[in-house]
Amino acid sequence: MINKIEEIDFKEIKRISPSQYYSMKNCAYKSLLAEAFEKKPLLPVSPNAYFGTVLHRMLELITKGSITNEDEFNVEFDRQVKIVEEELQNKGFGFLVPLKMKLKNFGLKKIQLKKHLRSEPEQPVNKINLKFHSEKWFESKDNLIGGKIDLIVENDRNYIEIIDFKTGAVTQD
Repeated sequence: MINKIEEIDFKEIKRISPSQYYSMKNCAYKSLLAEAFEKKPLLPVSPNAYFGTVLHRMLELITKGSITNEDEFNVEFDRQVKIVEEELQNKGFGFLVPLKMKLKNFGLKKIQLKKHLRSEPEQPVNKINLKFHSEKWFESKDNLIGGKIDLIVENDRNYIEIIDFKTGAVTQD
């Protein structure tokens, strides 16, 4: 049996994120439908988005100092992946599990994240002070474009590194 959708009340899109922009380039109608259905996904998003949840949570734990070594990292990483995979199964998206098999660069992104665990300063006096900002919100002055940056690493010498885990992009200034 096919479910019928009642009349769709299309709404104006007030703000987009960089991720939504790329999604709109592929299929603008999907974005309009998502807005009409109060941002509830009509179809599952890319497995990268679900994996991004794992990466963001791990990053948060690293920056808070809750994970201090590679053993803790590996145990918690596996635990976070399992949580997301169970949620996918419960939502009926079991075909995306295991994430490791559905993602390109799964291991590379894990290594990339582990790099930040290793670069977390242990506060020796002669070391450069690093600041980590996870999930920092930025928006344009007109509020039309906005979104969270996965990770910003800055030091006291005005060196800034911006990292996007979905694309694997690293921008340095």
